[in-house]
Amino acid sequence: MTNFLTALLCELNGEFRCGSYVLVNCCDLRHNKPGELKNLDAPSSATNLQTVQNMIAQCDFIVASWGTTDYGQVVADARDAIAALAKLSGKPVICFSPKGLPIYCSRTSANSPDGRWSKTPVPFV
Repeated sequence: MTNFLTALLCELNGEFRCGSYVLVNCCDLRHNKPGELKNLDAPSSATNLQTVQNMIAQCDFIVASWGTTDYGQVVADARDAIAALAKLSGKPVICFSPKGLPIYCSRTSANSPDGRWSKTPVPFV
């Protein structure tokens, strides 16, 4: 995902032109099968929200890309908390879904024929 996101952001112009980025996660515990996060009581450390808030304070804009797959209520709550931080930040929040959803920025999403991907930034709703 990071190679795809780097290439995607490097192609942007205007207010979303990006020379670098910081990637943070809704759930800071990592797993090569994210679906396994729904089996954890706490897929995030106690400091994750504060870390995300600190990173948001340092950025110019936010790319909402935490995904929409159902990984259970704990992960959904983490996504909601991150979305709230992003919206309250006053910073522009963009995504690459024509519907304004925080779809995962990946080659799979971009190549999908189902219309989930926008080649240009869309305001996150």
